[in-house]
Amino acid sequence: MACARSTVTQVIKELMSFSDFPMPADFPNYMRHSKFLEYLRMYVDHFRLERYIQFETEVVSVEQQQDGGGRWSVTTRKTKDSGPVFPQHINLPLI
Repeated sequence: MACARSTVTQVIKELMSFSDFPMPADFPNYMRHSKFLEYLRMYVDHFRLERYIQFETEVVSVEQQQDGGGRWSVTTRKTKDSGPVFPQHINLPLI
């Protein structure tokens, strides 16, 4: 996924935030993509989610378990070789 450096959100922060983790009061109402990324990183840190995040991984299927426990079964597959990854130096906007 890519995002242009000049991207600014078009939705106010109150509508973009998670209900269990409001945006900080000092964040602008309409923020640059880098500020929204900062918010996402704060969310991950606050809830200690980093151990559950897998990069270069495709979600193949998601199914709710039928045991009544509210759990989900997620099937994934690696999308790149396990060798080194060399990022391209191209920033393309999403349209």
